[in-house]
Amino acid sequence: MEGKTTILMTTDTVGGVWTYSMELCRVLNDYGIKVHLAAMGNWPSQAQQEEAASLDNLLLYKSDYKLEWMQDPWEDVDQAEKWLNSIYHTVQPDIIHFNNYAHRREEWSCPTVTVFHSCVQTWWQAVKGTSAPAAWDKYNELVSDSLNSSDVVVGPTEAILQKAKETHAITSPVKLIYNGKNLKPAENIQKERIILCMGRVWDEAKNLRSLSGMAKDLPW
Repeated sequence: MEGKTTILMTTDTVGGVWTYSMELCRVLNDYGIKVHLAAMGNWPSQAQQEEAASLDNLLLYKSDYKLEWMQDPWEDVDQAEKWLNSIYHTVQPDIIHFNNYAHRREEWSCPTVTVFHSCVQTWWQAVKGTSAPAAWDKYNELVSDSLNSSDVVVGPTEAILQKAKETHAITSPVKLIYNGKNLKPAENIQKERIILCMGRVWDEAKNLRSLSGMAKDLPW
């Protein structure tokens, strides 16, 4: 891989960001790009470690540092920043790709990309119809600082990018890149009359309760 582009990327192990990261790393492998993937949130499961190990271009760094949206995360957030900084100085990447929100250190000389997957403030506005409580102020400040210290902010839809710009007063350039998945559906297989829905039950935005409430009235 010597002489090829190297990316330092963050991911989390507790949600869809892991799937996003794996799909992106697979595509980057086709271009000979090396990815150093720093995982946080929970210690990666055995299945996640095996998935990462299956990619020739990926080196996984494991941790269980809390993510910034978790309860009482700030000591972990500080430790994770130091951890990422040590990886940065070891790897000397060409690009840093954040899938969470972290401060870009001034001494980092390479470009930084931050993907706006979501945030608590925009979630709260969309689901609750009001701003998040004051208890989230420190979190909101971190998100805004992270986005505005990035060289470019990427979002999966125009709508979410617009909401992010309004909520966090983003001054960094923004780029729309749709989420994608390389699916290879099986052909000529008889379908069953089943609706499969996946999501965190406690997350009101997933609308699992709505589907559960109407299930008895559906023919499937």
